[in-house]
Amino acid sequence: MALLQDDNEVASFRKALAVMLAGQGKLTVRDPNHDEFMKFWATISFDEINAPLLVAEGKDYTFICMFDRNRVFWVDEVKQMHSKK
Repeated sequence: MALLQDDNEVASFRKALAVMLAGQGKLTVRDPNHDEFMKFWATISFDEINAPLLVAEGKDYTFICMFDRNRVFWVDEVKQMHSKK
């Protein structure tokens, strides 16, 4: 989200995300589990998470969202992301 440069890009992203989420059936919104948190932690470029994290889980996708100043700051898909152990 931080890479979106102007209001038109933000609106376009929101529209695309809304279309994708609409196809997921009933969404479950919850806290991330350990595996989801670790996948998220591996993708971020900063050393501290001091903002809320929520997961929106649908039939095909699970999105983890980080909020900052009451707005979504970061979104990643974690259901289909695989981490090396």
